[in-house]
Amino acid sequence: MLNAGYARIVLVVAIGVFLAQGWYLAGAQVGYNEEVVGHAAPPATEIVVEDHVARAISICDSHSRIAFSRGGDPHLVLCAGGLAWPILVNSYIGGVLYWPLQLLRPLHHGNLIALRRTALPIGAFALLVLFLLVERLGGALCAALTVVVTAVFPAVVIMHSVLTFFELVPALLIACAALVVVQRADPSLPPSAWRAAATGTLVGLAVFASIKAVFIGAPLLAFALFESPVLRRTSARAWLAAGLAAMLMTLPMAIAAIADPNSGFGHQVTYRLAAAASKLNPRAFAGEIVTALISAADLGIYMARADGTDGNLWPATLLLPAIALAYSTVAFVRALRRLPHDRVAAACGAVQLFYLVFVWLAYTQEGGNYLAICYAQAISAACVIAAVGRMVAKRGGNPIVGVGLATAITIVPLVVNTYRRGDPRNLAISINMEAERALGEHLQRTPGGPVVVTSTNLVGIPDAVSGHPELRLNDALGRAMGECAEQPDDHGCGQDVVVAAINAVPRARFLVPLRTVHYDKGWEHRISDAIASAAHALGAQVQEEAHFETRQGVPVLALLVVERGSESNGSHERAARQPHENEKVGEAQLGQPRADLTAAERAAFDAGQQLFTQTLPAVGPFYNGQSCGECHAIPTVGGSGDLEHVEYIAANPPAPDGRPHGEIVVYRQHPLPGWTAPTPPPNVRRRIAPPLYGLGLIERIPDATIRAACGRGHAAGAKSQGTLPDNSVARFGVKAFLGNVPDFVGSMLDSESNVSNPLEGEGSNDGDGFPDPEVDLKFIETLAAFVRGLAPPGRNGTDAAGESAFRSFGCAVCHVPDMSPATNVFSDFCVHRMGDVLADGIPDHDTKGDEFRTTPLQGLRFRKLYLHDGRATTLESAITAHGGEAESTVRAYQGATGDQRAALLRFLDTL
Repeated sequence: MLNAGYARIVLVVAIGVFLAQGWYLAGAQVGYNEEVVGHAAPPATEIVVEDHVARAISICDSHSRIAFSRGGDPHLVLCAGGLAWPILVNSYIGGVLYWPLQLLRPLHHGNLIALRRTALPIGAFALLVLFLLVERLGGALCAALTVVVTAVFPAVVIMHSVLTFFELVPALLIACAALVVVQRADPSLPPSAWRAAATGTLVGLAVFASIKAVFIGAPLLAFALFESPVLRRTSARAWLAAGLAAMLMTLPMAIAAIADPNSGFGHQVTYRLAAAASKLNPRAFAGEIVTALISAADLGIYMARADGTDGNLWPATLLLPAIALAYSTVAFVRALRRLPHDRVAAACGAVQLFYLVFVWLAYTQEGGNYLAICYAQAISAACVIAAVGRMVAKRGGNPIVGVGLATAITIVPLVVNTYRRGDPRNLAISINMEAERALGEHLQRTPGGPVVVTSTNLVGIPDAVSGHPELRLNDALGRAMGECAEQPDDHGCGQDVVVAAINAVPRARFLVPLRTVHYDKGWEHRISDAIASAAHALGAQVQEEAHFETRQGVPVLALLVVERGSESNGSHERAARQPHENEKVGEAQLGQPRADLTAAERAAFDAGQQLFTQTLPAVGPFYNGQSCGECHAIPTVGGSGDLEHVEYIAANPPAPDGRPHGEIVVYRQHPLPGWTAPTPPPNVRRRIAPPLYGLGLIERIPDATIRAACGRGHAAGAKSQGTLPDNSVARFGVKAFLGNVPDFVGSMLDSESNVSNPLEGEGSNDGDGFPDPEVDLKFIETLAAFVRGLAPPGRNGTDAAGESAFRSFGCAVCHVPDMSPATNVFSDFCVHRMGDVLADGIPDHDTKGDEFRTTPLQGLRFRKLYLHDGRATTLESAITAHGGEAESTVRAYQGATGDQRAALLRFLDTL
């Protein structure tokens, strides 16, 4: 039906389609640690903890050129030229096959995406090998269909684009070995000893690349011997040559299994046997078949499940590979019964069935384990299409038309499923390309202490994205955390290991995942807790140097630092200032009442302060703080908050919860005993508790003054909120929806501490068993009296050059210095569009997702976290995050001289 010339044209087109897809996907897929640890890189430094003492030890710190890891990957390396060349990535995956890519370093310079694209020709070579192999065994038509299907097969295209050689190269080498056998000049003669040795070399390399090759090559060899009397006449000399060649290639793996002091291979055998014992039931095997079909044609669902979603599976994604598996299985059974059969499909059936049993018994992780047979699955699908063509021809139809229709029906769902889920860089989990790129940029521009990697999934990522060396704590921490992984109430889990690491590595920056999924180790979501517990044990504080988000703004990675006493991490440009002992703020001390309060107001202030600092009544069941003073404590009572007491909010909750579409939902961090805090959705956003100094004066700013400010000198999008009674202006809240201090207090009682109150209405009922409302209006008014009476922070000197820069850059357009009676407040209290970087996507009280109230800058020198979500730890990063209506101001700042920028920062430090 198709001659050899046309088949080769199809081959060229298929290779072009594969390379085009691979080029795109290489830049869109997330970065996996399994990619980066397989390449020659600076020697890994591991933190080893023994007897509560940590030591940082380089893999290549000994005099030997060959070195074993002490628990991390790669296990066995060759130390040469300042690089660690992986011999074994782990006990059953070889790394030598990645070495040739280092010869292409002038093309990729170690950049992960460029490295992926440099390796794409390996996939093109695989298509060529499959074409020649299938052409020899099944004809030109089947060969052409094989490369067409394989070139768009999700498991092939996606996994080549993320450079997971250990999954794909073994199958490719087995295919090369088979090609060496079938391409002999006289098929009627058995292979020669030289040909057998070449075949054995390729098979040995395949096994060395991954032990999974045994479970691909063994059934293929058995079927070939069963099918071919000629191969059964292979001489003993040829078999010996093949065996010796294979053994020579696998020798490093055998040596490591014997010599590895960590006994990794023995551990793997024990682990696999335990897995097999737990899965000996037909239902488990049926589940493996379904998972194999899904991973073959709908690999995107693997990451969709990792992200915590349902995957949105299409039935067609199961139907097509199911038909292909059924066809190859039938062909295999017919071959065993000596009935007419499709020998290409039968060989693929033997491989798939044997491998399914192997994975069913040996593995507990789904998805990725089936990629090793993706070529066999693709060839099976091609055989089905060829069978359709033969059937159409027998019925007198046009076989080319039948083949064309069957090909389209097969490959269209495969292509659609590769791309229909959107950009995989935006997965709300720690392995996220956008977050990893941001991490790399941060490390390149921000000097500081060494990066300590705590999570298995992040090993090798800092070096890959920035060239910044790392220390690997993940294995030492994993052993400690694993011992108490089933004890959620053990808040000291892993504490000793982290304490030892802090003591051993001064100024360490801990890279932690903020979002984990069920594919991660069971303890990784508790890493931040372990660091906080260790800091507490040392009398220190944990600070977030920076966090890194998806494109939608979901924080998924963070750098945490532990600061003790005067010790300061070099990555911080500025910490929150403490007021000097005698520093006056206006007419009063910071955190104290205003001097103009009457005797009655002062008495009310004192009563409110007592409520503010004591435990609130009926807190919970979920809360961020059990007293107002917990959240507002930096640098004194009534100040701003930190990440421990942060509020999380989200919009658009799922329909089953009964709330109307678009309602704002609060997710508090801490549960009371017996309760479990709900997991925030991917679109959740943070809100840092603001300072309360001077709010009483802000409350007294006339509405007309704010409206006039909003209409003067602003873009058309600037607005005041007019949704309150009598169309009064809202001046409190990130989105400006509260008009007076009692409303502000009532809202915070509900959202921060889950204390229901009459100002929040029926929606404040919290279902904790206490009668609602849990506090009355008098309680709120007492707290409000304290907040109203807090003195504004005032100024700490002046800086004429900085103030000039503040005005010339355009900062004062929105950050209006005085709004009488509030002086030095630096806000117009209007809502402005702030651009995509600051946008939280939450339309709250008639504001859009990128609109925010101008934050008052009074008391700025006392803050340690900036912006509404606390993402910025430096003033410069806070400034440059502005966009939208402030875009021209940011451009002016970035285009200014160094002296002008320094003057502005000095001026801000006086506020």
